[in-house]
Amino acid sequence: MKRFIFFGIYTALLSCILASHVYMLLYYWAALLAVALLLHLKPAYKKQSGKLTDFFMLLFVAFIVWERTRHYTFNSTIELVINDAEHILFALLICSIISFLLGPRNVQVAYALQKLFVTIFMFNTIGLMNEFFQNTISGRPVYLLIPDSQKDILMNLCGSTLFVAICILRIKNLRDGNRFIHTA
Repeated sequence: MKRFIFFGIYTALLSCILASHVYMLLYYWAALLAVALLLHLKPAYKKQSGKLTDFFMLLFVAFIVWERTRHYTFNSTIELVINDAEHILFALLICSIISFLLGPRNVQVAYALQKLFVTIFMFNTIGLMNEFFQNTISGRPVYLLIPDSQKDILMNLCGSTLFVAICILRIKNLRDGNRFIHTA
C-alpha cells in the first residue's frame, strides 16, 4: 500500500472520530499513527510485511472507530463477539508490530523463542496498562479491574496465545534442516 493512500485513509478515520465526538479514540488513533510513522521510517518494513501490516492496521482502526462510534446495538451475543474480536485483533496487530520492532525475521530458533516471549510479555503489559488508562478516562480508580476489564485482559491473552500458536507453527516449519526460520 502506498504511503499516501495509507495516511490518507488514516486521516479520513480521524475525521470520523472527530465527527462522532468520541474523543477517547483520539488517544488510540494517535498512538497507532506514531507506531505507523516509526514503522515507515524502517527500510526493512517495506521489504517484509509493510503492505499487509498497513492494511491490517487500517482495518483495525476502521473497525474500532465503527465499533466505538455506532449508535445502534446488536443482541448481547453479537456485541460480545464484536468486543472479543476487537481485543483478539488488537493482540495480533500489536504482537506483530512488537515482533517486527524486536528484530529480523530470519533468526535462529532460540532467538525466535526468546523474541516471542518478550513480544507476548510486552503486549500483555500494554494491554494491562490500557485497562488502567481506560479507568483513568472513565473516572474509576486506576487499578480497579471491573468485570469488563477482566474479560478484556482474558481476550488479550487469547489473542496473544493465537499469535504464539501462529509463530510456533512457523518455527515447526523449518525447511530441510535450515537453522533459520521466518517469524512475525
